Amino acid sequence: MKMASSRMALTRFYAQAGYFPQAFDELRTIARDFPDRKDLIEAFQQEVSNEFGRHVLQHLARQQQAGQHRLAESFATDVLLQPPG
Repeated sequence: MKMASSRMALTRFYAQAGYFPQAFDELRTIARDFPDRKDLIEAFQQEVSNEFGRHVLQHLARQQQAGQHRLAESFATDVLLQPPG
């Protein structure tokens, strides 16, 4: 249990730092290593997914406010075609 908690803390750090591919990779390995914690891991994965969504929206808003509409569109397309999760 303690090992799962520390690895989830690492996952939270990755997400808060904007390292979403690493966060989702770590979540997959936690799920593999701790199948008995499935409910907790699924709830945590939802948290990370929500954080990713907020990050994407903030990034798009900054680009739009800066008048970088093509970059915003390109970024949104990239995220939709290949999300990190």
